Amino acid sequence: KPRRGFGTVPGPTAAQIESAAEILAKAERPLIIAQGAARLAASAPAIADFAERFAVPVVEFRTNVNVLSTEHPMLVGFNPLPHLKEADAVLCLEADTPWIPTQHGNPPDDAKVIQLGVDPLFQRIPIRSFPCDVAVTGTPALTLPLIAKAMEGRTKREVVEARRARI
Repeated sequence: KPRRGFGTVPGPTAAQIESAAEILAKAERPLIIAQGAARLAASAPAIADFAERFAVPVVEFRTNVNVLSTEHPMLVGFNPLPHLKEADAVLCLEADTPWIPTQHGNPPDDAKVIQLGVDPLFQRIPIRSFPCDVAVTGTPALTLPLIAKAMEGRTKREVVEARRARI
């Protein structure tokens, strides 16, 4: 009887987690852009917890599943434009097209961009030119708690409170 194996989702490396945590801990104006539907829906609790804990606004862009309640204090809408141009760090969650440059522009040149997902660079897409300073491999449900743990003690309370005041 033939047996068939199924691939598993690779996990993040310690270096990926460390790099993402360092960027997000230092950011004054971070932004999460969430897009991929099924994996994001399964990761909704981890996304909500991370966003709330570190006061990171979330934009749900071009997704057919709501990750956060429309009443969630960290959900800032569905259009990245007003937030993207001010961001100093952008965490893209399962986002093959996190923004449309001709409509939304790009984040500032000095903003750090973290691409996080099962295939964070979307290697099957032949032409994809979104910036990436750190690629983190894995589902948001798996990786966000690891990044949060790495951010403990690095993220100053006053930075988080200043973020929260801006939302």
